[in-house]
Amino acid sequence: MDVPPNGTPTLSLEVLRTEKPNANDQPVTDSGQPEVVKNGQAYEDGQVVLGISASLKDVSTTLSEGLESLEKVELTVDASPGAVVKSDGSFVQTITVDKTELDNISFQPVKDFSGNVSMSAVATVEDDVALTTTPATAKRQVRLLQQSFV
Repeated sequence: MDVPPNGTPTLSLEVLRTEKPNANDQPVTDSGQPEVVKNGQAYEDGQVVLGISASLKDVSTTLSEGLESLEKVELTVDASPGAVVKSDGSFVQTITVDKTELDNISFQPVKDFSGNVSMSAVATVEDDVALTTTPATAKRQVRLLQQSFV
């Protein structure tokens, strides 16, 4: 039996770190100096690594009650502030990341960009439940209209 949700599900987007700046916060490619990772901060011209988390509001704690988890999230960003970096190094405005990549989403701002970046996200939530010996899975989508980071 699945316990009804307790509240509205939410998604959060967090800056985890900026990669590729040097000690003076300049891009490594421009300075030739070693890279310095800046944890918890987003710097212009560096590659900003983002993480997505969710509060799904299902209070179930066992498979027999039904366990919710994020299966995948589709992120979209406008081209003016930058682009999301795919694992092959290409730049895109929309990317779908699965649950194994939710804490390693790279965003590359355009050169010298400073300001807020807005992203929209659509999450697919998986609800697993075991009834007797037959497991079942249901999926639903949670839409986050806009999330910004600085």
